[in-house]
Amino acid sequence: MAVNYYEKKYKNFWHIISKMILIITGFTFVCEVGAYVLGIPVLSWLYGVNLKEYKLTLLLLLLCGGINAINIIFYYVLAIMRKQKYMTILYIIVCLVSFLIMDTMTVKMGLTGASLGYLILVSLLAALLLVYIIIQTRRNTKNE
Repeated sequence: MAVNYYEKKYKNFWHIISKMILIITGFTFVCEVGAYVLGIPVLSWLYGVNLKEYKLTLLLLLLCGGINAINIIFYYVLAIMRKQKYMTILYIIVCLVSFLIMDTMTVKMGLTGASLGYLILVSLLAALLLVYIIIQTRRNTKNE
């Protein structure tokens, strides 16, 4: 990925990123299906507690894990671009949004609300990272 970026082979660069995102999406989908079918019964058996009401929460948290894995790829893309210092700004934005939404969502919806809030936050971070990467890549192509 780094070689493609520095050799300005942006089509290959984006192809690698897309392929990694597709792989993560596939693994996340498989995990979601597995958790939907087996997750709650297995966890209920392991812990000896009926966890039926937490099925949506489990699925949301697994989805968050998949999006967070994509965020890690985006972080490494920023490191390749030598722009990782901008991560702090993006994290501050997400942190401010968390102050606005998390208490309300958690109080109103409990653990599911907290999970949904986390999904919103990791999705926001993914969107901000992707937008910044696209802007940076376009700037580089204009400067050629």
